[in-house]
Amino acid sequence: MPDLTIINNLDEAIHVAFFITAPTNWRNNLQPGERWTTHLPTLPLYFQARWVERADYDSGTAYRSREFSPQESWEMGATIGIACAFGTASVITGVTSIVKGWEGVGVPLAAPLMIMANAGELPVLALS
Repeated sequence: MPDLTIINNLDEAIHVAFFITAPTNWRNNLQPGERWTTHLPTLPLYFQARWVERADYDSGTAYRSREFSPQESWEMGATIGIACAFGTASVITGVTSIVKGWEGVGVPLAAPLMIMANAGELPVLALS
């Protein structure tokens, strides 16, 4: 389990994170010249850096990027978990319906489940 140090050699503050599906280790507002050392597991990780603030000088607008947070990690995990559940339900429904001879019922039920799994989110139902 290695320790890894990130050094901000940019002229602006950044948010940095290491992902295992969702952000697991992060540091927000790493200032120019500042170092951050974190202890990481021996797993394939994804690294992401986000700028903290950018200015559009033509319009005079300042844009701030999202900071990494526990809430973001939990939301990503929930989205992936829900997609996996819908995908699994779709496959089980489709296979069971074919094995039992209920293709006319099971396949139309399986298709929307797979669509929801691919969307990665629950559909919004309009109630009138």
